[in-house]
Amino acid sequence: MGLLWCNVSFAEWKKFMENETGSTMYFDPDTVKKYKGHIYVWTLTDYLTPGSSGIYSNKIHMQMDCAQKKVKMITYVFYKDQMAKGEEDHTSEGSDKWDSFAPNSVGEEFLNYICKLKNF
Repeated sequence: MGLLWCNVSFAEWKKFMENETGSTMYFDPDTVKKYKGHIYVWTLTDYLTPGSSGIYSNKIHMQMDCAQKKVKMITYVFYKDQMAKGEEDHTSEGSDKWDSFAPNSVGEEFLNYICKLKNF
């Protein structure tokens, strides 16, 4: 999996959507890659106000199965500064389990957008 890991600290984040609370979701188009029937992408979520742990932003490395409309969260990286600036607060590994996004959710809309982007 190391082949798909890349340094996204200098990413050119593309805005995907802003929700009603002011949180904004971005993705890095340069990280959208097809590999062995799946799509991989890095996302960034920037929060208008921090959560209880003081986190203002996070990056997630996702693996998507467009045919099954499923997703795996591979890695989470959390920051106490907005737009994933500054040093990482902490990192955690995702699950090896495939999940589905809720119908009509931002996640489902994002999966459909990325799959269409890559003609999957």
